[in-house]
Amino acid sequence: LGFGSQTLAWLSDTATAANTFLKGSVPPEVEETFDGTVKSNVTIKNTGTAPAYIRVALIPVWRDADLTTNSGLAADGTYMITLRVGAGADEWTEEGGYYYYNSPVPAGGSTGVLVDECTVKSQLGAAYNGKTFELQVIASSLQSEGWDSTVTNAQQAFAAAKAET
Repeated sequence: LGFGSQTLAWLSDTATAANTFLKGSVPPEVEETFDGTVKSNVTIKNTGTAPAYIRVALIPVWRDADLTTNSGLAADGTYMITLRVGAGADEWTEEGGYYYYNSPVPAGGSTGVLVDECTVKSQLGAAYNGKTFELQVIASSLQSEGWDSTVTNAQQAFAAAKAET
């Protein structure tokens, strides 16, 4: 009888890598000049970490003396506003009550000016005495990267995001 011995050696090694995935953030910040009577040079800054599509709603409101209560007075026709939208203005597009910036805004970058100037008309009548006019600038943003090929601008991105909710 013959006895034999065998030695088997198994070599193994394991490596791990911890990958941390961070979502991009794209919080918008309204930047403007206001001297107490004139709001001007309104732009939106992307304070986030990724490029963003930007849209803005402009909401005119008359406030009571406490500055928190909506006075209920109509804002239409009581103020003058100069926007950079329409013919010859290629940075912003108005659609459905929103103003869309036509290009992605890089992280840390700002849009071009949307509101050149907004002022209240004079001689509005007694109902407006003691009231304060407020032009609310409400900015929204979505990360501009990562969409499928059918999304190529801000309007399409916001429509797609709405459809997903």
